[in-house]
Amino acid sequence: MKIQIITDSAADLPIEFKDKYDIPIVHQRLFFDDREWKVGVDIPVREYYHKLKTMKEIPKSSVPSPQDFQDIFQSCFKEKDYDHVIYVGISESLTGTLNVARVASQEYRDRVTIIDTESASGVQGLITIAVKKLVERNLPIDKIVEEVEKLKERSILDVGFYTLENVYKSGRLKSKFILNLTKLIGIKPIAVMEQPGKLVSKLPGFVFGFHMENRLTNIIVKRAKKDITYDMIISHVENLKGSTRIANKIKKKLKIRDFYVTDAAPIIGSNTGMKTIIVSVVPSIG
Repeated sequence: MKIQIITDSAADLPIEFKDKYDIPIVHQRLFFDDREWKVGVDIPVREYYHKLKTMKEIPKSSVPSPQDFQDIFQSCFKEKDYDHVIYVGISESLTGTLNVARVASQEYRDRVTIIDTESASGVQGLITIAVKKLVERNLPIDKIVEEVEKLKERSILDVGFYTLENVYKSGRLKSKFILNLTKLIGIKPIAVMEQPGKLVSKLPGFVFGFHMENRLTNIIVKRAKKDITYDMIISHVENLKGSTRIANKIKKKLKIRDFYVTDAAPIIGSNTGMKTIIVSVVPSIG
């Protein structure tokens, strides 16, 4: 079959991969400056992050509409003559995007396969890349889904926060006292993603950014299996230097085949804040 892969804008996909392959992106929306934006389409990602620094409130977000998915399905089937579409989506426990995709796909019955990555960010991006590779091997749909389930079980996503400022602005942190306390004593929070799509706090880094980087690196290395070869995406919110340092450290301690450093998806980076680093590793399929 001729199969098209699509994903949504919560996935961190490296520019190299976007340029090489035609993978349509279904965009979540952000609302700021009295209008609706598709970041990466209506405004470049880095320009958006520059504006985000000066915003007093975090932009509200919304999931794509059924019509957004239907437009892409129609383009794939009627204009590009694909036989099947595989949507690699953000965790259903994090947002309603997956349910919107299900509603939109009803018209096409068995021609659309929806994969819940039970994650987001770089794990979602790496699974999208893996699905593309599996499609190129001409595997049947059920076999592709089976292989993805194995990848999900061994995928790792950890997040290092430089500040809780945006977490407070978003309303997820209610206490300004806690926010000011973390600033005063220099707490750099760390969280790990547990399936399905749940972030769990770990012992943070303290005082300096490199303490957070070291702590984040050590957690990834401890959670990973030494006998597995991984692909890795490190995504960040205006923290290229820190991300590169972590990548170099992890490559010395784990078997890494392909790795990418890229900007974090704005739908995620808006809430995690400036200098956030997200490390994602997924077993390599070669």
